Amino acid sequence: MHKKTIESVFKCKVLDGYGASDGGITAFEHHDGFYEVGYNCLVKQQSRDEESRGPIIVTDLLNYSMPLINYQLGDEIEMNNEKNSGFPYNGQIINKVLGRISDIIELENGSVLTGPGFTILFKDLPVEYYNIRKTGLNTITCKIKTLPEYNTFHEQLIKNTFAKQMGEEAKLIIVYTEDIIISENGKVQYFGN
Repeated sequence: MHKKTIESVFKCKVLDGYGASDGGITAFEHHDGFYEVGYNCLVKQQSRDEESRGPIIVTDLLNYSMPLINYQLGDEIEMNNEKNSGFPYNGQIINKVLGRISDIIELENGSVLTGPGFTILFKDLPVEYYNIRKTGLNTITCKIKTLPEYNTFHEQLIKNTFAKQMGEEAKLIIVYTEDIIISENGKVQYFGN
């Protein structure tokens, strides 16, 4: 939506870009669904699903001081070589950038939930902590540690937002807790598959 508005107002083309400095990758979407990867790195996927989606692995070809060979960025991409075979670019092509693996939950009904959207939801609510997990077939469990100002209005706002994002045939379970889940590396866990 923003892209089309900017292009309309300024009468210019806006390129969607993808990159990660630590992996040395840059890619730009000159045509919808085709991110042209720069020649400075190699991209591959060790594993992928039937839709050609899987974690991205990059090798920076220009970093001589600290080469990262087969560096796992933590992002998931779609890279369909069959679709890309007829595209007029002689480099590698990414078809879709899905985001951080830890920030994506895919439901069986086709809905995809991402962590950043829920960060925006919860930042203005009287919630000290939340944890969103897929816990079953089309089922999401949201654990919430509330602050004293939390009330039924906030709960209904959370339910409505999840309902919009999860789509039909999906179930939300809200669990109120006093616990905060910490990962092995000591970071607080908010969202995950």
